[in-house]
Amino acid sequence: MKKESSYRYILAATACLLAAAAVSRFSPRFDLTAARANTVTPHSRSVLAGLDAEVRVTWVRSPKLASFFPQTRAVGDALESYARSSRERVRLVIADPESISAQVRSSLGLVPRQVPVPTPEGERLVELYSGVVVEYRGKSLSVPFADEASLVEYDLTRIVGTLVAGPRRLTLVWGVPDPARTHPYVIPWLEYAGFAPIAYAAGEPIDPSTVLLVIGSQAVSGSTANEIDAFLARGGNAVFLVSANEVRTDGDWTARAKGDDPVAAILASLGIRLSGDLLLDPSCYRITMPALDSSKYELVNYPFWVTVLASNASPGPLASGFTGLQLFWPSELILATEPDRRLTPVLSSTDDAVRMGQPFDTNPFGSQASLFARGEGKRAILAATSEARGRVFAIGDEFFVGTSIEFTGSDYNLDYLVSAVEWASGKDGLLQTKRSTPDAAASSSSDPTVTASDRARGAQRGALISLVILPATLILAWAALALARRRRP
Repeated sequence: MKKESSYRYILAATACLLAAAAVSRFSPRFDLTAARANTVTPHSRSVLAGLDAEVRVTWVRSPKLASFFPQTRAVGDALESYARSSRERVRLVIADPESISAQVRSSLGLVPRQVPVPTPEGERLVELYSGVVVEYRGKSLSVPFADEASLVEYDLTRIVGTLVAGPRRLTLVWGVPDPARTHPYVIPWLEYAGFAPIAYAAGEPIDPSTVLLVIGSQAVSGSTANEIDAFLARGGNAVFLVSANEVRTDGDWTARAKGDDPVAAILASLGIRLSGDLLLDPSCYRITMPALDSSKYELVNYPFWVTVLASNASPGPLASGFTGLQLFWPSELILATEPDRRLTPVLSSTDDAVRMGQPFDTNPFGSQASLFARGEGKRAILAATSEARGRVFAIGDEFFVGTSIEFTGSDYNLDYLVSAVEWASGKDGLLQTKRSTPDAAASSSSDPTVTASDRARGAQRGALISLVILPATLILAWAALALARRRRP
């Protein structure tokens, strides 16, 4: 009897060891978030299922990366989750940058972050890498520095799609006189996102298979406007960045109305009218300006540089991963009310926004505060979509992807431009990967798609499983085993 009891204990211990080995081998994880924020989306699974060769994902990571950028631990978890969910179509490799020559790192597009580190000899700069290289069938694309887990799934799926199908063509109509000077970042950002922008040649029909991007309107001729109108009439998909007023962005910031605007007329025919007023909002950027007497510098709230809050984005694909937007002298959009136009506001101001008619006083030390003192503020629509024919996105600000972003450090404006183009391309599923990256919601309290109540419910479920369900299961299993031994003769 003692020998049989000893065998049982040996078998039980062996079973525990095997269970522990299985847990360490397969690392099971459970997504406890209500929105399944830690689960790879069906869209990504579908893209990976269509592959006919292995995708190699190499994370070029400095050994001390997490010491200086703790958030990159979540990036590693996201990469591992993506590889696990691929059913062996994705192989994840972690490489030390020192094992790769500087020339190869540069050719792969990997960009380090320089961090000052104190030493006995003085402060020195240390280069840290967190680049991701994706390879498929002899081709490769990279993320120069990955430090946001909330974008890992989006970046990987976007890159895989580009490696499989190639860059997507996009027709670009420049309505600003000197885009190389005023909008130098647009084309590089679109190319990085997997698009091949093609400047529109006046007099040629617009390729109906491409997405149309129109930035500005001053330099758009009547014949080009007719081609844009014909393109939309055929059900073309387009993105419009158009302001109702001209602003000397590289001068004294004076503003004046444009007058007759053929692009504004096209939008009006879709039911999207640009207001001629300038919009001001107390939710705005604070600029550093020299005082009027030049004796010091002051922080000045500049209400013409409207800051769009994440809470003022309407639900939908364009709100995925949206954390805010910085606008510059925007124009309000006034939408037609006929339901067949299928118009939807996507971005709004706060409820306290006010309007300024001509003549415009855009001086940072002007008397704009008196407009707010009247108490006449109300919400304004800043961006909207139309789906009556094709997909059309419009925002009343042609400056928000221009050089003004250098003053505010708002390169996320360019990310939103890419999102608008993705939406016009019908890539809703790809956009939704921005908020479904593993651990992104759990690791970032600033994620606008995850509320405090969501995090509280997730914590409650985790506590319930770890403190109640798992211990109760073990106790019941032990009690059942003990009862079975007592009943055995």
